[in-house]
Amino acid sequence: MGTKSNTATNPFGQLTTFERPLLSLYKDTKYTYKEVSNIMGYHRDTIWHKRKQIKGKLEE
Repeated sequence: MGTKSNTATNPFGQLTTFERPLLSLYKDTKYTYKEVSNIMGYHRDTIWHKRKQIKGKLEE
């Protein structure tokens, strides 16, 4: 019987534990930057900058 792995698969394996939920909240739920910032407890500008960094990582 195989073992179940809890590691993320590419391309998400290259994202941090902060970036994965941010991307999920923004993409999967279609929340706005302001809504995501309220949920995660960061300023919306921080969320915008981090999402831009994530986009760059995933385009590599």
